Amino acid sequence: MATEYVPNYGDLDDFQYERLVRTKSRAYQIACWQGYLGTHEFFLGRPLRGFAILSISYISFMALIWNILLGIPCLILVISLYLRNIRKIAESDPNDPIYGEICGPVFHACHMLGSFSILWDMNFWKGKTPTDPLDQS
Repeated sequence: MATEYVPNYGDLDDFQYERLVRTKSRAYQIACWQGYLGTHEFFLGRPLRGFAILSISYISFMALIWNILLGIPCLILVISLYLRNIRKIAESDPNDPIYGEICGPVFHACHMLGSFSILWDMNFWKGKTPTDPLDQS
């Protein structure tokens, strides 16, 4: 990918009580903010992947507490999966069939459990011009 992907920031402001249309911009933002919890996979309608990422993150956290030598490789695995998923969404086609559908109710439940994320709603893209097309929602 030649240019850095920049989403339309801020279109997730009032979504707690309504189902969102899946867009590349929203999936990217959720992956950046809660990708280590697998929330973006729930948003994209892939709950098995979401639960797998959530389980790996939980096991890694517990391994880090239990034994630092075991926890560090697990933490590296979580971080590499996190970065890989962000890059995969950034390089995806905004016209992919997965986008444009309504996200399921599982996403809202998982997001609310992970809303304590310290990264949620940080503007990583401040001062940058969006590179994605305007949302069709």
